[in-house]
Amino acid sequence: MSDTAPSITGIEDILFGVEDMDNACRFLELYGLKEIARDAAQSIWESLDGSTITLRLKDDATLPAPMIDEPTGRRYTWGVKDQTSLDLISSELSRDRDVHVSEDGLLSSVDDDGHVIAFRITRRRAYEAAPAEINVTGVEGGRPINSRVSFDEPQVARAMGHLVFWSRDPEKSAAFYQERLGFRVTDSVSGNQGILLRAAAHFDHHSIFFLNPGKAPFQNSLQHIEFQFRDMQEVMIGGDRLTKAGFKTVFGPGRHMMGSNWYWYFNTPLGCAFELAADMDRADDGWEPGVWETMDEVKGWSMAYGAFGPTASIEAERRA
Repeated sequence: MSDTAPSITGIEDILFGVEDMDNACRFLELYGLKEIARDAAQSIWESLDGSTITLRLKDDATLPAPMIDEPTGRRYTWGVKDQTSLDLISSELSRDRDVHVSEDGLLSSVDDDGHVIAFRITRRRAYEAAPAEINVTGVEGGRPINSRVSFDEPQVARAMGHLVFWSRDPEKSAAFYQERLGFRVTDSVSGNQGILLRAAAHFDHHSIFFLNPGKAPFQNSLQHIEFQFRDMQEVMIGGDRLTKAGFKTVFGPGRHMMGSNWYWYFNTPLGCAFELAADMDRADDGWEPGVWETMDEVKGWSMAYGAFGPTASIEAERRA
């Protein structure tokens, strides 16, 4: 593409095809999203910054074709800063694939793995985000004197942060986003095990991650998505509530080495895992990418699944 990368601000809507609408909505409410619209065709759930999850039934004829024959993501919409960025993307992708622009300005195409991707001028918004109050020994300030931590306030998802795809060839999958859309590599795992990338105008450690599933017998597909919460307390409270509601932990809780974030992953009725996260590294073009030897090396610490990490064995169990 040209030397000027489009100003992609991050992933901000994922359209799902689900089998059980009520259970999918139940999960999203407990997870910390708010339903903002529902009719006979779909349900839309929102985080504080306006990024959304859209649910339709998997046999809805208006949905893009699935990558796998089960509930999964059907379309992945990225925000961009302005019309100039949309025009750059349209010009670039039109060179070798179909590009469609809807009446409401949504530009749609496919990536090299066949995932339906879309772009629109961002709908994210500012919101009130008071910092977490934390007492640090030897440092003045923190929580007010004579106060306790609240265990009653519901955790609230603040923003969609990243998505992760299983990929049989992460280097090939990532090349499309680097060469055609201007994403930057932030970290990778050697031997083509995984590549993490950041969109040019998104400053979380990573916007997308391609992870090699090894020899597991399934297609390139959505592995998990992540929303960010205020702090570790919200991650832990949210995970505890989901566990008590009967949703199964996939991995965690713990803290990653790549990205530095607190995490807790759950199996969901949407066909992928959802991650509760907090305290993600921030990065710009001054970030120095790391190369790691194994996924086990970079998992950080976790209270579940020990050294296994988010590997193909966990994915096989999740799909069982």
